[in-house]
Amino acid sequence: MDAELVELAKLFHERNNKTKESFIIGKVVSSYPDLKINDGDEIILTRENLIVAGHLLPHSRDLITSGISGTINFTDGLKKGDNVIMVASSDGQKYIVLARAVTL
Repeated sequence: MDAELVELAKLFHERNNKTKESFIIGKVVSSYPDLKINDGDEIILTRENLIVAGHLLPHSRDLITSGISGTINFTDGLKKGDNVIMVASSDGQKYIVLARAVTL
């Protein structure tokens, strides 16, 4: 009986103390607005699971410089095939997309 309890305690310890990667490289499967990202395994993350840095999506910025003002439209959001750098939330339910990854 004692050996079984020790084994059970080891299993709980392993489950609760898994080492987590500091970041994940994902691949965009589908572009915004139907954004989907593969997490590098077989899981496809959807909008419900993603928190995306604003500069990675199409957006506009107002610009005022030297008395001239206007709006700049950035349309180069994440596209199918892009690699992204992500971090998982502590509970593993959300993924924060930080940047587009580029290999040199």
